[in-house]
Amino acid sequence: MKKSLVAVGVIIALGAVWTGASWYTGKQLAQNIDTVTAEFNKQLQEAYPNSGFKLVYRDYQGGVFSSTFSLVLQPDGSASETRPLAPKLEIVLNETVSHGPLPLALLKKMNLRPSMAHIHSELANSEATKELFDVLQNQPFFSAETRVAFNGDTASVISLRPLDIDSEGTKFAFSGTDIALDLAHDLRSSRISGTVSHFLSETTNYEGGKETIVLEGLGLEANNDRGKFNLDLGDGSFTLKSMKVTPPTSDPVTLNNFVIKSTISEDDKNISGAIMLSLDALLLKDRDLGSMKFALSFNQLDGEATQQFAKTYKTLSASFLESPSAMDPLRFQYELGQSLRNALPSLLKGNPNFTISPLSWKNAKGESTLNASLNLSNPAQSTALTPPAQSDEEGVIRRAVKQLDVTLNAPMAMLAEGIVQAEGQAQSDQEHQQLIASAQEQVKMLAGVGEMNQITVTKDDAITSSLHYADNQVEFNRRKISLEEFIAPFIDIPTDEGDEGDDAEPEAQNSPAVVPPQAQ
Repeated sequence: MKKSLVAVGVIIALGAVWTGASWYTGKQLAQNIDTVTAEFNKQLQEAYPNSGFKLVYRDYQGGVFSSTFSLVLQPDGSASETRPLAPKLEIVLNETVSHGPLPLALLKKMNLRPSMAHIHSELANSEATKELFDVLQNQPFFSAETRVAFNGDTASVISLRPLDIDSEGTKFAFSGTDIALDLAHDLRSSRISGTVSHFLSETTNYEGGKETIVLEGLGLEANNDRGKFNLDLGDGSFTLKSMKVTPPTSDPVTLNNFVIKSTISEDDKNISGAIMLSLDALLLKDRDLGSMKFALSFNQLDGEATQQFAKTYKTLSASFLESPSAMDPLRFQYELGQSLRNALPSLLKGNPNFTISPLSWKNAKGESTLNASLNLSNPAQSTALTPPAQSDEEGVIRRAVKQLDVTLNAPMAMLAEGIVQAEGQAQSDQEHQQLIASAQEQVKMLAGVGEMNQITVTKDDAITSSLHYADNQVEFNRRKISLEEFIAPFIDIPTDEGDEGDDAEPEAQNSPAVVPPQAQ
């Protein structure tokens, strides 16, 4: 009996401790929810200054073991031509928080891992989401389960329900997905992974033609950490097993096994990274146009300059998205180009280099490859001689380019095969042979034009080209020429009389001289 009483006493004591800890967790939540929402809005404003959103909370109800409140994403009142939400509309998430150290929601799942809290999130039926709830028969499209660690880090599983919509000439199908998302308490690191097995979109244009997009096996995985230069570092991958696009009036296009992988890292001063793309097959109807590989790497890109350029790019992009009519695409490209030119001296502080190895396209008849490497130098440290008669472009290359190597190899049979597959399906063997002959003739003409302009060399039934630049000397297809001679065809050379560009007015021609008749 005595032991039983002791056990009861221990249980009561543990219950009191648990109750007190849960109450304390709930109190901490109530005190910090303002700070959390303010930090979220700060990060949102820094990352997307023209998003048009802000996050608020309301209807907080605190209890000993659990609390409830709503997180509300609503327009922030900023003027924008492309408002994501109309005024007075809002997206509401209902939140149920089970307090730690042993949240009840986790105990019900026999998860005994101590946590600060467990949060169940669910999309609420509001004016902005009413149609979505109607489609899903009053079920929430979005829900999430989040474990909050004692240091504030979160680990979430986000669930999106399947959708199947067929209305007024529009079809939309989505298989649903579960996304794993981990966030650090300061939002400076994140992990995300998820897959979508099927996605379909079918729309009808004003002429009654249908355009269909079908995606199969889409996957995303990324591990990011914010570095000392406030740039996202880490690894990421995007995979797509198949994408088929069927335009209203042309053959369908299919991509098979498309993959993008990237990695970014930093040291004390510089940024390095690489991006790799691959495509197993590009099909036009049932004709195989080939496969592709692309790998780009860079290193020693100045971190501070990259951070500043990233800010400028983000600002320009936000302005363009906010008001497309005020900044057309050509102006956006011009502004971006100007920003890059202004940032270039700073970006070159670390003497960066870039490598493409390879850019390739392969089909049944061979593989074409392009390999390139570019070593740049800090113009401020350059000791290159600068002849007084040089052009601005030549001066920039002399000071900024340390070495450049480019090689191209394109088998003529491979190029002809690409033309044949792109032309369309032949109706007979004779027509197929005619297509082959025509493609071969086009490739020969291309090779001839390249040789005539001394851009390419035809060797071993392949169109080739090679370029090497170092020490202000150019070797182009084994011909040694000066830098000035090499770049002359690409620039307008200034003269003593002024710029002889396309806009210069032609000089008036002198009247032909009259030759006096010879004396008889």
